[in-house]
Amino acid sequence: MDKNQLITGEPDDELDRLIRLNIKAMHMVSSIYGPFLSHEEFMDKTEEIFCELLEEDKKLIQA
Repeated sequence: MDKNQLITGEPDDELDRLIRLNIKAMHMVSSIYGPFLSHEEFMDKTEEIFCELLEEDKKLIQA
């Protein structure tokens, strides 16, 4: 595959959705905890919230 195809191609919808949910989770963790978490704690909290957002999103898609 040509390197330029990766850059100019449309992002996969599922991947795009997951990235957006992860970014939203990071923003939520930052809003709730501010700068008081270590990197490891931040990533753990982000994963927790990401999983919650993913479950909510799946319920909305199935409805």
